[in-house]
Amino acid sequence: MRLRKNTDLKEYRSYRQLIANSSRIEVKGKVITGVGEGKYYVSQYKSKFEEVCKFSPYFGTLNIKVEERELEKLEILKNAKDLELKGFKKKGHSFGLVRCFKAKVRNVPCWVVIPARTRYENVLEIASQHYLRNKLKITDGQEVKVLIEIA
Repeated sequence: MRLRKNTDLKEYRSYRQLIANSSRIEVKGKVITGVGEGKYYVSQYKSKFEEVCKFSPYFGTLNIKVEERELEKLEILKNAKDLELKGFKKKGHSFGLVRCFKAKVRNVPCWVVIPARTRYENVLEIASQHYLRNKLKITDGQEVKVLIEIA
């Protein structure tokens, strides 16, 4: 996740100052269908989610395309304290580090997961013990707010 080239530095500094004095960030975006890899990767990291984040994940992620004007907020996560699922090797495959932040979507506890290796720049991937589309009764295109805890 990078700042847009034309991002106003003053606006970015305002976000940093505001968020530095807060313990959470609210990010808005729209639900999208991902490329279908979440199920596989969450299943590979299942034991790490259970050990580090203390929950057994649903095998898949909810993908939220972040509104462009919200992208600057995600830059704050780069320096925020998080939980880490350490990378590992399994059957000849290498799985990288995943950073995890406690979050809520419509008051349902979940985790924002940020893989070190990802194809997305403006998409939040959300892991939960629930199939969030059903639990929250949401479909592609619907706007949601993600409340992310930071330390």
